[in-house]
Amino acid sequence: MKKLMFATAALAAMVLVLVVVLGRPAEAGSKAVSSVVVNTGTRTASGFVGSTRNSPDSSSFLTCTVSGFSSGALAATCRARDAAGRELFCFSSVPAIVAAAQAINGDSDVFFTADASGFCTEITSGNTSLAEPKLP
Repeated sequence: MKKLMFATAALAAMVLVLVVVLGRPAEAGSKAVSSVVVNTGTRTASGFVGSTRNSPDSSSFLTCTVSGFSSGALAATCRARDAAGRELFCFSSVPAIVAAAQAINGDSDVFFTADASGFCTEITSGNTSLAEPKLP
């Protein structure tokens, strides 16, 4: 009898888990808009490249560039301006930060930080199905 009660309780728990997991709405079609936001207090900038490009204002931008030099050195620069006109710029020749900037593309979600001297302390980029594509 105890085995039957235990088996029934286990089956009920499994059904509950399946209802919770399978009963969620699908997220595959989720979309988000994230135009660039600059926080001059924390010296951070973030946004989707596509959303920033598609924003209705004419001043927002989000750009990161990697430059190579004849010495063999690489350097990354990122610059952002949001709709309110706040700007942030940073520069780095740290290989890991340059590599992160190299990974940015037109569908990327970008985040970067700058120290008080304008050096990039972090560049994070990722691609997500949530991000809207750039329009012409």
